[in-house]
Amino acid sequence: MAPSRLKRLESLLGFAALIGVICVSGFATPITAYAGSLQVVVSFAGKNGVQPSAGLTSANGVLYGTTTYGGLNAYYGGLYGYGTLFSYSVKDGIQSLESFGAGTAAAAASPASPLLNVDGTLYGTASGMMSSGTLFSYSQANNFQVLAAFVGTNGSDPLGSLSNIGGTLYGTTESSNIINVGTLFSYSKNNGIQSLSAFVGGNGADPLGVQNFGGTLFGTTFWGGKSGNGSVFSYSPITGNLQTLISFAGPNGANPDAGLVSINGTLYGTTYNGGTFGYGTLFSYNESQGLQTLVNFGGLNGAHPSASLIDVNGTLYGSTEFGGTNGDGTLFGYSSTGGLQSLASFSGGDGAYPTGDLVDLGGSIYGTTKQGGAYGYGSIAGIPIDGYGTIFSYQLPMATTTDVPEPNSLLLLSTGLMALGVARRRRLSSGRKSLSH
Repeated sequence: MAPSRLKRLESLLGFAALIGVICVSGFATPITAYAGSLQVVVSFAGKNGVQPSAGLTSANGVLYGTTTYGGLNAYYGGLYGYGTLFSYSVKDGIQSLESFGAGTAAAAASPASPLLNVDGTLYGTASGMMSSGTLFSYSQANNFQVLAAFVGTNGSDPLGSLSNIGGTLYGTTESSNIINVGTLFSYSKNNGIQSLSAFVGGNGADPLGVQNFGGTLFGTTFWGGKSGNGSVFSYSPITGNLQTLISFAGPNGANPDAGLVSINGTLYGTTYNGGTFGYGTLFSYNESQGLQTLVNFGGLNGAHPSASLIDVNGTLYGSTEFGGTNGDGTLFGYSSTGGLQSLASFSGGDGAYPTGDLVDLGGSIYGTTKQGGAYGYGSIAGIPIDGYGTIFSYQLPMATTTDVPEPNSLLLLSTGLMALGVARRRRLSSGRKSLSH
């Protein structure tokens, strides 16, 4: 089966127009500059991977990740394959651990979801070569193993993040043969894949994985909910109850495209679209105060966040796929006292379009950009290529705030009315995703 639907943005009126409007309109609220250092540590070169869109996971001081394309099992004139699994450390650099599409990984292709580290074993999902998706593991002891295949009746397209509760893995699929807008599943060695709940539109559609906070699973859906603009949900493995916590309406955010982080009982996340200017929001949620909009992205301060936030000593860090001074995406920090802090604007050579989850390791934040870097510009088979992608690091300053973000804080950080950049995400049900952005 061809690789399943992957995240895309289709700009209706062009992102270039956004930068022009930004320069004219100025800021509603100043953006705080933040001293730090951005460094490209890896530029992917094709055989070691193309488009590391899912981000990084750390295990014992080593970073692990996947690329959606590239590797040794190539097509398109030998340059692109079905993806790779890699490691990176300062000592050893980048190491290719597995190429999808052949050998022990023959059943899996084009991974696009974050890896989960459980006691030194990595778990992940990918599209299937002859199925509707796969669940796999990797460890130094057992190497690469395909654990289970999705066949439609138990779900299709498992592209979201995984969580572990007591040795059982939980995750989501985007569709199934029965319900075409997603399922929530569990996996254990004894029971295999079990379908736990179905998304049917009103309770969400197109889920993006789950996070475990205190034994309860939380997650987001890109579509669905009361207004069709996406939702935040919870699921209890004990009771089997799936509950919709938030239905986004557009002005308060639309289409969450990343997971959640929990700080002192408050959930924090982002939406890809919606908000005051249509380029996404940063929000908080708890039972007592409900949904609070903390940031409205407006273009120069970032546009369309697509990676999960991380908490480092009470400051939230994240990225936006587009926006910034060059339109190639941003890296940002957020706290209630400092507001939104612009850390870096990507410019192509140092990476472009960061969509993967970040990792805090040794005083630096590490992440990936799905395009940009030193290699891979031009076109192959008529497909425009803007770089194979990068791994980057951002060294944090010595003084780090311990200020936990407050859900009461309403910050409208924007750059003017950005009606020109109305955008939506398109998912492809068949065929290979275009390698362009």
